[in-house]
Amino acid sequence: MVLLSQTAQEFYETEQAEKIIGMCPIKVFHKLPELDDSTADKIGLTREQRQYVRGADAGKEDLGYSQALVRVEEHGTYPLHVVADDFEKRVIDYEPEDQAFLEQAISDEPAELLAFEEFVEAEAQQNALATRLNISADTASQLLDEDLTKAEVLDAVVEQALESDVDTDEAPIQTDGGIEQRTIEPEYDS
Repeated sequence: MVLLSQTAQEFYETEQAEKIIGMCPIKVFHKLPELDDSTADKIGLTREQRQYVRGADAGKEDLGYSQALVRVEEHGTYPLHVVADDFEKRVIDYEPEDQAFLEQAISDEPAELLAFEEFVEAEAQQNALATRLNISADTASQLLDEDLTKAEVLDAVVEQALESDVDTDEAPIQTDGGIEQRTIEPEYDS
């Protein structure tokens, strides 16, 4: 996931930037009071959505949240309330005595984050191995769980391929040698 923080207009200043915004499946539009109709048309915002983004509430302490519009590709566009957690509030309302807390929070990696990163890495490796070697996800997972040499990985892949050939009900492909050969009988007039 990539998080880009730019105004919508900046993504339509160059062709490359426009390609980048086109590849983002989730877009969050915070308050954009200067959103012009040309850019709003390119984004695909309705008249009501344009008005919402132009007049959205920015974060204020008495309000307790900011307003935004989130567009999720293939699912639609929805209004959103963004609420800062305690860490974010300390960053926003920075006081010198918050420095030690913020430095500690930045250097600590929560166990949940580390576990999630390990999970994502393992899934990516499994998917890459299964795709590149044309093996099942289970076989790829087993290969990754073991500390195998390259030769052992190759043996496992060959074994998987042989097992998948045996398990299919389809007849093996046979070549016909190109054009079908026929014997042509000469025709004689008697």
